[in-house]
Amino acid sequence: MKCFRFIFLIIPFLFSCNESKTTVKGGIKSIPYNKRILVAVGTIENKTGDTSHNATLENATGIFISELDSTECFRLIERQRIKTILEEQKLGISGIIDPSKTKEVGKLLGADAILFASLSEVYRIVDERKAGVAIKKNEKITVVMDARLVNVETGEILSSSKVSLVYENEYASIGELKKGNEMDFQTVVKEKIEEAAKKLAYEIALKYSQRF
Repeated sequence: MKCFRFIFLIIPFLFSCNESKTTVKGGIKSIPYNKRILVAVGTIENKTGDTSHNATLENATGIFISELDSTECFRLIERQRIKTILEEQKLGISGIIDPSKTKEVGKLLGADAILFASLSEVYRIVDERKAGVAIKKNEKITVVMDARLVNVETGEILSSSKVSLVYENEYASIGELKKGNEMDFQTVVKEKIEEAAKKLAYEIALKYSQRF
């Protein structure tokens, strides 16, 4: 009888041990707080040459950081603190996205690693055909973003990822008759950039957590 009592007592303990190995979002293993590296995240850099994306990227950076924080893999330096320190050193916020200054900026911020992220491509393909009053339009938008987590001291890439998201739309009309809706390019790009930021954060954390 005592043996059975021991088994009933030990089973909850075993389950509680399993639950302590927290898994966050699709397989990402959370890292104990005292083992998390301190990461500085810069504003997502716009490499497309189209400045109309800048405001969206500022907002997407906030989403990116929030998603990273939710993975429970990193300690993150607050954005305003980064801005203040860099401005005091006359480096400006652009200093954190310059790979040649990784070590210098990392030491100033007290960071273990810097996370570089960029919007590398946004392109649109439109196939439009007309026959009298009939119009058929197929549109495709592709948004490409990438990121890499770099060790401040060694320059080692601790995690990296590239995300490519595609949006396709078909629209047709014959006079007053219409099928589908015409696409709002800026709205779609904004949504895809924000979606890509979330996915990029997830993949960076997933790959980094696999090191443990």
